Amino acid sequence: MAPTRDHSPRLWRAGAELRELQVSVEASEMVSVSRAELDALKAELRRLRREVGRGVARARIRGDPGPGDDAPAFTRGELAEAWGISE
Repeated sequence: MAPTRDHSPRLWRAGAELRELQVSVEASEMVSVSRAELDALKAELRRLRREVGRGVARARIRGDPGPGDDAPAFTRGELAEAWGISE
């Protein structure tokens, strides 16, 4: 006999306890979505999350003051010499 799948509503989070969610859905509130449309929606969600992530990264980069004006600056030759490699 194959194992049965538990269809009770639960909230799944990594490292969290399982707990029951109280869900009330009228039949008129339920919709059917094709697999292709579901896959397209998931792809769009991934794209939007990446876009937001890039925006957050840009904001962090722009907000970083950097090493400051008194930080040492080296030429390629100076770095190559310090690392023991030749240009």
